Amino acid sequence: MSKTYLVGGAVRDLIMGKEPSDLDYVVVGSSPEEMLEKGFEKVGADFPVFLHPETKDEYALARTERKVGNGYNGFETFFSKDVTIEEDLKRRDTTMNSIAKDIDTGEIIDPYNGVSDIKNKLIRHVSEHFKEDPLRVLRVARFAARFEGFKVAEETMELMKEMYDNGETKHLTKERIWKEFSRAIVVPEGSKFFQVLQNVGLGKDIFPLINGFMNDRNLDFILPRIHVSIMDESLKNADLKERVARWSIPTFSKADMEVVNMWNNLSAPKEVTDHVSNSCSIWNRFISDFSSLKDISKADFKLYKIIKDHDGFRRPERFIEAYSTVKNHLTMLSGNPKCIPEKEVILEWIKIATPTKEDIAKTISNIDKKDIAESINKLKEKKWKSIKNELTSKPRLKMF
Repeated sequence: MSKTYLVGGAVRDLIMGKEPSDLDYVVVGSSPEEMLEKGFEKVGADFPVFLHPETKDEYALARTERKVGNGYNGFETFFSKDVTIEEDLKRRDTTMNSIAKDIDTGEIIDPYNGVSDIKNKLIRHVSEHFKEDPLRVLRVARFAARFEGFKVAEETMELMKEMYDNGETKHLTKERIWKEFSRAIVVPEGSKFFQVLQNVGLGKDIFPLINGFMNDRNLDFILPRIHVSIMDESLKNADLKERVARWSIPTFSKADMEVVNMWNNLSAPKEVTDHVSNSCSIWNRFISDFSSLKDISKADFKLYKIIKDHDGFRRPERFIEAYSTVKNHLTMLSGNPKCIPEKEVILEWIKIATPTKEDIAKTISNIDKKDIAESINKLKEKKWKSIKNELTSKPRLKMF
């Protein structure tokens, strides 16, 4: 007779007092034929996973695994009616994910002391089989970021260092790294993902610029060393693009493309790398143009140049998105910098300074084609210089 257990993250979340986001089940003592007879739909190609006919939750037959190759996919799967729930749980990564709950009796099956580790806020590997899958290093780093106050057990950290030293982590694909990173960086303590990988040794290979920034205790006075908890707090409401850009900005002394290439090497989406490039470039300009500015009356034209050089008049929404990232980072560092207006103000300035079609037509009506671009730029500068007069009746848009 078969038995069904709720397993993995769902049981972990219930023990933590959280609502599970996904429900995964393991069925012991059954076969593919029996599952199909009960109306389940087979979806697993490499091993038998089925969808419940009504709830569409995943039900997998209990199985064991044997290492036969390198990396995440280098496993041979074995399943039969004789595989026990304890054997199935042993193949999992951490003790917190190796707990099962009998759906009939409610009994908790915890052969590897996962409940105790959850109470003690420890992330611990289940067995030596952990080192057979390099992806588990990234998962442990993500768990450390996701679960507040949790620490990686010393023996697990040592095992991950051994995996790095033995070259097992070289088999991680860039797609899997990005997938784990993109999930880890959007949680409240995303910095712990970098910290764990830094301690393992893997950080310098995957995120060389960020790893270097976190190690550097002699940064330029313009960018004092940021306590990671401050960075985490300031990113609390940020989306993925801003988080990636904000972790990239502290590397501003490097060439922009070096930062972008780091993310391209991990197959980051183009919209993310574009945002990183724009944000870092705008950051560099603010630092170089405003940090040494002695005459505040010149600040408005320097801002005009930043907007123009970053295509802000033609694509204002794109510019404002990157500008907001830079402003948020500067606010984190210095409170509320007076030389950085709100994005709504910048949008209004751009609107006022953008020539109308009529303005452009009048400007280019009697000039050579080769002079059109320069003439339009001069028109924009003229309109920008007129902004101060336009804003005298709009206190909220006061310029510097």
